[in-house]
Amino acid sequence: MTARRLRQLLNARFAGVLLSALSMMLAGCATTPQLADATEASLPMRAEIAGVPFHAQREYQCGPASLAMVLNSQGVDVTVDTLIPQVFIPDREGSVQPEMLATTRRHGLIPYVLNNTFDALLTEIAAGHPVVVMQNLSLPAWPMWHYAVAIGYDLEAREMILHSGEEAERIESFRRFDATWARSDRWAFVALPPGRLPEAIGEFRALDSIASYEQVQGPQAALPAWEAWSAASRRPHGALRTGQYTPWAW
Repeated sequence: MTARRLRQLLNARFAGVLLSALSMMLAGCATTPQLADATEASLPMRAEIAGVPFHAQREYQCGPASLAMVLNSQGVDVTVDTLIPQVFIPDREGSVQPEMLATTRRHGLIPYVLNNTFDALLTEIAAGHPVVVMQNLSLPAWPMWHYAVAIGYDLEAREMILHSGEEAERIESFRRFDATWARSDRWAFVALPPGRLPEAIGEFRALDSIASYEQVQGPQAALPAWEAWSAASRRPHGALRTGQYTPWAW
């Protein structure tokens, strides 16, 4: 290992420790997110999705690592190294949201961007859908964007379980996690095969997600998704019509 590379690694580790401390300080000023009564009553007290593979993040590679985890969990055989040139933008030292979604479509899954609520996040985890979440681990004026995969929660302890950075099954309090997630406007998505729908998404948002997938993969590949969407939208209490996630919500 060259001296230059060693300095880069040490600087990255130091920056990570510094930003983690800063994140903890800022989270101390945040409030614990509140779930709707109906959501809290319907969710199991604890949920953790088994079998989601973990890929440790390399420098600036949280996007490819997180995407590989959710793709692998759905049976897509792809490596982090394969995904790096597809989603990583060197000039920005990171991965942007449109590329994360576009790459998911190219690998045969439909990315559904969730309604930006804690209720939607926990509902998807309870349904067995790992969720890619975007966080800002620093100040809004000095952002440090980070992707992680939410795989579990504990309502009693008010804790999240994440595959994040170099740590599998990382435990974070609801308050600390939401303080960093809120700085991305609570951006998150699930990646599902055609024919399966999220539990917590509006009807028209689902329609838009399927239509975008069809543009990439074609009508035949998208047909199971359209059939599932049509069936769900006709059910008065189906996944797309639960009272909390209104059909017109984008």
